[in-house]
Amino acid sequence: MSTAGAEWVSAPTETKSAPVAASSETLAGLGTRRLLNELKDRDSGRLLIVDLPPVLLSDDALMLAPLLDAVVLVVNERKTRREDVARVIELLGTTRIIGTVLNRSSESEKRAY
Repeated sequence: MSTAGAEWVSAPTETKSAPVAASSETLAGLGTRRLLNELKDRDSGRLLIVDLPPVLLSDDALMLAPLLDAVVLVVNERKTRREDVARVIELLGTTRIIGTVLNRSSESEKRAY
């Protein structure tokens, strides 16, 4: 996939801030819906990636999932249990899951491909 002409939109990360109170309610609000629609409408070929906290640790992902076209699950081979993945899939309900990223795999690099 080419990144030619890609436009990056992100929040500043240089300053530390306190957690946002009621963050999941804020994410599920009309302002977030409008922002996501505006970003998607700018270019129909655009791939918008939203990085969210783990589903089982925060409601943020569950509140925002209905506004997204699809999700990619990220699992840690050394920590994520099968039953946790099954629970996340259950919680996401009808949300389209298009793939999984396996982090911290114990597979050797030689065998990875």
